[in-house]
Amino acid sequence: MYYVKAKVSNLFHVPANTEKGYPATYKVQLLGDMVMQDGQKRLEMINLSVPLEVYDRLKDKVNQEVTLPVGFFVQRGQLVAFFPKGEMTA
Repeated sequence: MYYVKAKVSNLFHVPANTEKGYPATYKVQLLGDMVMQDGQKRLEMINLSVPLEVYDRLKDKVNQEVTLPVGFFVQRGQLVAFFPKGEMTA
């Protein structure tokens, strides 16, 4: 497991879609520095779906730096981040 240290930029809720069978989701947007191979830094936005308990803990942390556990996988050549199931750290 990896940990990301970044600023909480935004939180939002996506309502359930009963027609398509999708549950409600809770999202956090993190903004942090990504170090490039040549040592330069660029800002990178990470969007994570998180459990309601983590979402509630992060509400008061907008514009503050936090450290969250994350996992990664590659989808269509892009690195995708996710919040690991069972983790309640925020």
